[in-house]
Amino acid sequence: MKNIFKILVILTVFSTIGYAQLNINYGIKGGLNYSSWWSGNSIWITQYAIGGSFEFQFKAVSIQPEIFYSKKGAKIDDIIYVAGIAHNVVHTKTLAYLDIPLLVKIHLPQPINGISLLIGPSLGILLSANDNIEGEGISSSIDNKNDYSNKDLGLVIGTGIDIPLEIICLTIDARYEFGIWTLDPSERKGVYNRTVSIYIGIVF
Repeated sequence: MKNIFKILVILTVFSTIGYAQLNINYGIKGGLNYSSWWSGNSIWITQYAIGGSFEFQFKAVSIQPEIFYSKKGAKIDDIIYVAGIAHNVVHTKTLAYLDIPLLVKIHLPQPINGISLLIGPSLGILLSANDNIEGEGISSSIDNKNDYSNKDLGLVIGTGIDIPLEIICLTIDARYEFGIWTLDPSERKGVYNRTVSIYIGIVF
């Protein structure tokens, strides 16, 4: 998996060789993360992300580094025992990341001008983690950042549309990110993030 990341970075950098007329744009964007885990009994939850991006455009291809404060996680049904009595509970596991995607943005030609394809790696740095437990008279919240790897790596694929306005450009992205590094710091359990995102942004 780490070799995949290296290959993606190399492709991201060298895909622009031979292109001229560099245009640089920057903007802000944010939206919803619909996230879960690659594990047997996880349930999807809705979170959010907010951040910004630069775009270095070489004709039909752009390099688009981004940075987000991004929340992900999952819900998991469980049974816990208190004084020997079983209780059905739901764990809502919320992980906050500093996400740093490095995307190749491929601009499609006419007659579908304005639509693009997105692909590239995304590095996540874990900022905090919380486990909220609710059910059958039980309510608690636990800070459990140490239960997770302090970094995450995913592959992003998606599509976007750019809508030029008078002095700005409105952007809408739909993307899917699947984790390729396990969330388990011991690397014994194969638990990976998976996230569907819808972002709206403004480019200057």
